[in-house]
Amino acid sequence: MTDTSQSTLALTGIYCGLRVIVTAVSGLVPKAASAIGQTGYTITRDQTQGVIFDIVSIAGAENVPDPANVAVSVEYSQDDIAGEIDLDVHYVDIPQDSQLQVESSERQFLIERQAIRGSSLIGKRGIDLGALTASLDLKLWVPDPAELKATSRLAMSFSKIEGSNGSVKKVLLQKIQVDLAR
Repeated sequence: MTDTSQSTLALTGIYCGLRVIVTAVSGLVPKAASAIGQTGYTITRDQTQGVIFDIVSIAGAENVPDPANVAVSVEYSQDDIAGEIDLDVHYVDIPQDSQLQVESSERQFLIERQAIRGSSLIGKRGIDLGALTASLDLKLWVPDPAELKATSRLAMSFSKIEGSNGSVKKVLLQKIQVDLAR
């Protein structure tokens, strides 16, 4: 069951980490140089003559410490929804030694950076959040992107919990999925 009438989820950016490492020999002295950064797109909204539209802008930053291979930024908004709201991050076919993190302006949705592999779910529970707007950044570090499969993906979803005392159901509010295949 899905109910999107009480909430919205808007993609606000998608970024890729950039690492360039160059080694050389100058005479008999080995030299190394590296550059790290992040490239991608930011997505904002604007309005002209009553029409709301998206603006996609190229974005980049240099010297980003430990950039994630993939970072997805979203803005989640909800009306005053009572009770429990679950944030679930599903991952499928993720290589060993990968790491995942969710940064959030709403602290109940923070997921600390942690090791993941294979297919599973990480979740956080928000209790009595009321009306809110939260910015979230889903980040994934993969040591060898060549190990990703055609079926590798991440999905972030928000659900509300309805019912009580044994008759509980999870109702999907919003979801975004990122296929990691090349």
